[in-house]
Amino acid sequence: PASQTLLQHKYEFKIPKKILDQADELFGTKAPSDDVRWENFVFQFIPCKAEEEKSLAEVAKYSPLTYMTPTNMMDFKGRPQSVIGSYDKDPEGNLVMHITQHLNFGTHFLGIAISKMREAGLMTPNRIMSDIIEPSPLYEKSSYFVIRQALEFLFNDQPVLACHLLVPQIECAIRNLVESAGFSVIKPQKRVEKGFQLITLDDLLRKEPVEKAFTPDGALYLRLVLTDQRSLNIRNELCHGILPPDYFHSGIAARLLHVLVMIGMLREKKD
Repeated sequence: PASQTLLQHKYEFKIPKKILDQADELFGTKAPSDDVRWENFVFQFIPCKAEEEKSLAEVAKYSPLTYMTPTNMMDFKGRPQSVIGSYDKDPEGNLVMHITQHLNFGTHFLGIAISKMREAGLMTPNRIMSDIIEPSPLYEKSSYFVIRQALEFLFNDQPVLACHLLVPQIECAIRNLVESAGFSVIKPQKRVEKGFQLITLDDLLRKEPVEKAFTPDGALYLRLVLTDQRSLNIRNELCHGILPPDYFHSGIAARLLHVLVMIGMLREKKD
């Protein structure tokens, strides 16, 4: 039989000047202060569950056939991963898929925000370390050099290396958050008597301290980005070697940078 190849299609579009001007006011030189820039960077890219549910309901109403049949999700090698049922039977799964589509589309605008903050002098390894990482009670001092190296890789167009360094530090910070709130981060091992192992990141992200610290919307966002295999699932795709290294491109690195800053913005509340 004749060999078959996939055809590549290229689509180009221009970002309206109005959006670039708005980005400059939120993240760039026209924003009133550095604190406002950091806060806008964090909060503008966390999806609101209530708004996404409303948006999904409207889409399902006008395109009902699309949501009547299940969606079978495969991994990189074609192995079955997850099944998202019809909208009526699996509203949660459909919401996850809906938000994930918006996250993927929003990656370009996340890149614009990072670019505007670089123009304002904020998005540099030095400023991220001094403004976000070092004041944070969740990032460990012994790992500062790893985070700094990851940021150097990210801003020198080496996203694969940046991603592989950032993910473990993000997971460690979440674990520190849960443990500092008085919750256990270990569980008994199944096959070793009197042995213990660390709780998985997905379980940590479902703990009460995470939802209290980041709000329910923020906790959901972290799960979608890091551990939900129906969504981006970056932590598991990377740590288990499910996807090839070149998957962890600049868009994925930008999303991890957003999570890194989001976690780093937390501060201890003094009684």
